[in-house]
Amino acid sequence: MQPLDEDNLAVAGISIAILQFLYFLVTYTMHIRKLSDFAAGTNFLFVAVITMFVGQTFYWRQVLVTLLVCVWGLRLSGYLMFRMVQIGKDERHTTASAAQLAGFWTFQAVWVFSVSLPVTFINSPAVHLTTHGTSLGTPNDIIGTLVFVTGLLLETFSDMQKFYFKENPSNKDTWCTFGLWHWSRHPNYFGEILVWWGIFVIGSSTFEFHQWASVISPIFTSIILMFLSGVPLLEKKSDERYADLDAYLAYKHDTSVLVPLPPCIYRRIPRRVQQTLCCDFPLYDFTEVDPLLADPVFV
Repeated sequence: MQPLDEDNLAVAGISIAILQFLYFLVTYTMHIRKLSDFAAGTNFLFVAVITMFVGQTFYWRQVLVTLLVCVWGLRLSGYLMFRMVQIGKDERHTTASAAQLAGFWTFQAVWVFSVSLPVTFINSPAVHLTTHGTSLGTPNDIIGTLVFVTGLLLETFSDMQKFYFKENPSNKDTWCTFGLWHWSRHPNYFGEILVWWGIFVIGSSTFEFHQWASVISPIFTSIILMFLSGVPLLEKKSDERYADLDAYLAYKHDTSVLVPLPPCIYRRIPRRVQQTLCCDFPLYDFTEVDPLLADPVFV
């Protein structure tokens, strides 16, 4: 099969657009609101597989990256779908209009295309023109794979731990401090960020010229999770619910917001270092006072 372009950008874009349109039609006409979670992982899996087979080069790095993304996508889709079935409904789309659904699936198309850029370039026919395009085993490959595996394990175990914590009736109306959540308030998001930085690092062995724009993938992922729909929203929700509880304030004071660290170490780190190296930015605090120093007032 002749590729539409040497970088696979056209085939990735067209494939994502078609898939998102089909998802939109199903969610709007059949009112299957749970499909969005299942689609989150399968989108990336679909792009990884189709870009590799369209390129028809099948170098070891392409096989590795495609396999890693497929494992990640299957894990994410399976977990989100299972969780949504257990919960019973998806509050995000229960009253959504056609325009709102179209906006959601359009944004997801942009998200999938942007975050998939490293694997799209890695799987493209253009890689045979690069110095290390056909070989596997460079330091970047090793480091990137280790970063990816670390992120995937963090994501997997933290999701499982929080799910089973919430399933226990005795934990109702409290926050999760079990397992990795004792070391980080959002270990799953940290794992997700590592996953896409890992894929980018693997691809950096082959990137040339415009292909370095694929750094958008981990940056976009980090921005969304750290500043938009991820950490800030959950921190605000938790502060609204628990800000009057001393135990919660102690947990927030002693636990890293993102990077997993033992609380006994984290609480001794200077605040400025927490905000810079540990990403515990002031925007995550929705109380007027510093925890443990006075009675909080939610803002």
